[in-house]
Amino acid sequence: MQFKNTTETIAHLQQAAVHLAMGFERAQATRDNVELAEQMREAAAALIEMRRTTDDLIRRLRYSQRPEPR
Repeated sequence: MQFKNTTETIAHLQQAAVHLAMGFERAQATRDNVELAEQMREAAAALIEMRRTTDDLIRRLRYSQRPEPR
């Protein structure tokens, strides 16, 4: 997922972190193994998306700090 600017990217990461925390809270509250497994799958998917977004942000920040060719 591409974002227009760094602020938007950080906001997306913050939102993903909230969803991740909520998923773990729901997982802790359940005793049903099937539901627990589903919550853990959702948490894993959120972590993967956060990693991709962070990698994209790092790449854009590094690119923006490159000195201009002479």
